Amino acid sequence: MQTAINNRTRILVIDDDRELSELLKHTLGSTLENTQVLVTHDPYEAMNAMTERSFDLILLDWNLPGL
Repeated sequence: MQTAINNRTRILVIDDDRELSELLKHTLGSTLENTQVLVTHDPYEAMNAMTERSFDLILLDWNLPGL
């Protein structure tokens, strides 16, 4: 599924492990064509991002501190 606004797939990565989330951003961004990957380490920042725009896929650290 792709967003209708700019025809790019949007992925949100929410994880407190900075190395893992940056690895996911790099891997997904370079492997998947026409994909935008946003990374956040804070659940409240993630909730703000989700209210401002829609995402096609959200990858969430289930044990994220603050949830």
